[in-house]
Amino acid sequence: MTAIRHIALRHFRLLIALVETGSREGASQRLCLSASAVSKSLRELEGLAGESLLASHDGMLVPTAKGALLLATARRIEDELAALEIDFTRTHRVLADTVSIGYATAALRPFLQRLMLDIKKHYPNVTISAYRGRRETLLQHLGAHLIDIFVGYLGCLPPSTALERLEIYHDHMVIFAHPQDPMTTEQMYDWDYLGTRPWLLPSPGLANSVYFHNYLSEIGQAIPLDVIETDGLFFERGEIDPGRLMLTTDGAARAFGMDQRFRRLSIPLPGFHAATGLAWHTSTRPATQAVIDHAVHLLHHNGL
Repeated sequence: MTAIRHIALRHFRLLIALVETGSREGASQRLCLSASAVSKSLRELEGLAGESLLASHDGMLVPTAKGALLLATARRIEDELAALEIDFTRTHRVLADTVSIGYATAALRPFLQRLMLDIKKHYPNVTISAYRGRRETLLQHLGAHLIDIFVGYLGCLPPSTALERLEIYHDHMVIFAHPQDPMTTEQMYDWDYLGTRPWLLPSPGLANSVYFHNYLSEIGQAIPLDVIETDGLFFERGEIDPGRLMLTTDGAARAFGMDQRFRRLSIPLPGFHAATGLAWHTSTRPATQAVIDHAVHLLHHNGL
């Protein structure tokens, strides 16, 4: 039996630093710890988990299957602590309300976190309620005024003069394979061969899946027989079948650290430059408008 309940916050932060920097030296610099302290804490963490959590790949530390699960938990805890911290902020401003945000993209999660922190610093009486969901569901909620702001792929928005939008990021498609995938360079550019391979795509109806089907249709290729469509968070929390090819956006790949765990294929995928950003109703409440104004400010002064 593991002693998982005894894992401390410092262990979670260490794991995040090790994965994001890819080395013990990088984690040591980020956390202002000595190399020996980093090694000691990692031994403690792996002892509590009951097995190794990191492996070396191309000179970089990458999470094992159990390490990826623990990493996802560590990031959720950090997100919750950040939200708790901004809720404790106090000020004399009088604007008070709740703004609900539904987001369907991992690529803009860091931007959204910075936005929430910025709002709480200026308007501590404004509560931000943010949750992740499927794009189609969130757009229905936006149309029914169940959420105030939608964050995600903007190309799927219905034409309406009642909605405004703020483009933040233009994404493109990428394909990944397992690091030990035996595919040759010749096979990489052969869609007759790629069509025989099993694939993993995000959940049904998302822009990734729509693009995949449309692109194959344009080049005269049949849809592969073995395609699994799943929640995009699967890339973060699960172990992926080594034989599957994975189609996702570059923004999601960067958010989930996929380049550290998988092999990025240099397959050209033209025709997809998705605008991702925020959408909201033209007639909105002061608190929602304050969130939008601060999003514009962050974008113009800090970027992504």
